Amino acid sequence: LGANRAGIEAYWVRKMEGREFGPTAINRKIERFFTGFIYKALAAPLDEQPDLNEDKKPIEDRALFHQIFKFVLVGGTSFVIDYMIRMTLMFAIPWNGSSLSAVAGAYLRSNAPVLFGNAPDDPSAFFPVAATIAAAFAIVNSFIWNRLWTFGITGKNERLRQFRRFLFVSLIGLGLNVAISTQLHSILPFDEKWKVRVATILAALIVAVWNFTGQRMYAFRSKHPSND
Repeated sequence: LGANRAGIEAYWVRKMEGREFGPTAINRKIERFFTGFIYKALAAPLDEQPDLNEDKKPIEDRALFHQIFKFVLVGGTSFVIDYMIRMTLMFAIPWNGSSLSAVAGAYLRSNAPVLFGNAPDDPSAFFPVAATIAAAFAIVNSFIWNRLWTFGITGKNERLRQFRRFLFVSLIGLGLNVAISTQLHSILPFDEKWKVRVATILAALIVAVWNFTGQRMYAFRSKHPSND
């Protein structure tokens, strides 16, 4: 690192093959963490460095860690959007002397009993609708920030195709979110507000695993070199 920063030609060599002493194996774990930073400081661009399988893994590990960290931050903002819209629709909007959730839930139970007739009360019948609306806004927020920031994709090329793939992943995630949160909302032994809070949080945590995997491996995957 020092040599390259000083403009002096230096070589990074592979470690010796074979079984290593216990403390040395521990040192290798520490090296893997720091080499991700060191590689970025080398004078040669990453695509011009020798193909050392042993030493390329730290770069991939650091890139994945950074993506997960950014995804969590973006997911946090999307969760706040989702949570605030759900709570607003469920509790903050008055309607004809009652609440929007109660009036709309009663309408859904009477006019669509096949879908909403099993709900234990009117607000519970409206909950899946509120969850769907809130999650839709959160999906748009996630697409914009994950595309530009988490996975570092800029420009208009492939944007529509990426959005279609992202939407496919997100709609599955939305279905899982609504199904999980609705089920939890119906069985949790809390008052109405706490049922909404806990169901929303737990469903978001579970679905986050699906969303990250789907977005990284499918929606925003890198094109294979042969297709460039």
